[in-house]
Amino acid sequence: MNGISLLLISTLAIGSAPDKPASCAAEVGHQVAAVYVRDCALNSSATHPPCNEANPCSMIVGEVVRSCDLALPGPKPDPKLCERYRKLQAAYPAETASH
Repeated sequence: MNGISLLLISTLAIGSAPDKPASCAAEVGHQVAAVYVRDCALNSSATHPPCNEANPCSMIVGEVVRSCDLALPGPKPDPKLCERYRKLQAAYPAETASH
């Protein structure tokens, strides 16, 4: 067998990589995703937050909730926004963002 045949057999034996979760824009549309991204960017305390509509909505929503739950000094996210995002989080599969 040549190298290409071995590579093909190895790939088929291992299987394909799991599908990447859909982007938030693909999940809910650009307008809703833009709101999630805006709220994420305005409320996240992370140095590199996942506030990008190319990421899954669960990651963006999770970042807002994480920011709501932090006990940091300074201005806190609006409690109504936090409650809304906690409810939204229940609608998305559990997926953790790695920062």
